[in-house]
Amino acid sequence: MLEAIADAIESKDYRTATQLLKPLVKESPEDPWVRFYVAQVHEGSKNTEKAEKLYRQLLKTATNKKIISGARQGLQRIQRQEQEARQSAIAQATTQGGRTALGGLIIEPLSNEAKTNVVPSFARMMQLDPYAARLLLPTRGWRFYRTGEIGALQVYTNELKAIGIPSFCAALEDLATIPVFQVRELTMSNGIFTAQPSATASGSQPLHFQAQDVRACIEGALPIFESVVDVNRLKKEQYVRKEQIKDYIKVLDLHLPDQILRLYATTYQYDRQDSLESRYASTPQRWTQLLNHLQEALPEIVGSDRFKQFAATVLDQEDFLRKIQPHVELSNASALVFHDDAPPWHEAFHLYSTLQFSHQ
Repeated sequence: MLEAIADAIESKDYRTATQLLKPLVKESPEDPWVRFYVAQVHEGSKNTEKAEKLYRQLLKTATNKKIISGARQGLQRIQRQEQEARQSAIAQATTQGGRTALGGLIIEPLSNEAKTNVVPSFARMMQLDPYAARLLLPTRGWRFYRTGEIGALQVYTNELKAIGIPSFCAALEDLATIPVFQVRELTMSNGIFTAQPSATASGSQPLHFQAQDVRACIEGALPIFESVVDVNRLKKEQYVRKEQIKDYIKVLDLHLPDQILRLYATTYQYDRQDSLESRYASTPQRWTQLLNHLQEALPEIVGSDRFKQFAATVLDQEDFLRKIQPHVELSNASALVFHDDAPPWHEAFHLYSTLQFSHQ
């Protein structure tokens, strides 16, 4: 019987092989040879997930060398076929579609239950250890997963969605078209906001909008680095130069239907009509007061911890981030020293905000 099944599989007659296997599966479901041939039928019938699951189980439980070798070869065939299909789809997306612009792929958060369910498929797709795959799937905020040509990233996005992982991708050239204006003053009267652009913004006419026009508020804290000289503790006479955080710049982006308004705590012109007590408050205190006023009139402000979590997943992509114009306009730049070798936090925030804007 087993020889007849093997012959049917060899000739790709999977219907006959299935019929021959049915009584054996019922009589001896745990028999290694039966399970091996069932896996081969699944593989030949394009049920690759079932085939891979059985092959992996056989690698853990089987003792027959032929079965172990056959299961390993089956896994290699499945992985090779998936890679070839993916490469074909990528080639079609990039050559025929012309989508070769540089972009990034972002994985959105999953519930813990959903994460547990998709880990095996994600590990198989990305050829990862299940433990490593689980660590890469976020449950709170976005994870920046990889860079590449936008056509190729779209193929990965479609595959991720097919296995239950929410994700999206965006091209840098598309994000760069989103208008971003720095605002030096924001007032509200009778439910109408008036934003005064900074002097360096294109055009200086005030912008008027209503609270319901604000689609999102993105808050962040961007570290400012300074170069310092320190003494090597092991060799006291040896000095080393390093970057350390000097301070933080608070920034808030207001997303309107067709543009982003950016407010910096250090350059914002706070209301001169405030009480004497407020007028002499520190900049962090006045910034907090501003946020409190905005929270009363606008949707809930997105916490900076979500941006921080995203930044932790993208800061190592420095070559990618350096291609981004962060739209940093600080009038007191002389007091806030930026170093070229400091981590690109400003670029990371601009990327996060524009991704949020384009994905809404």
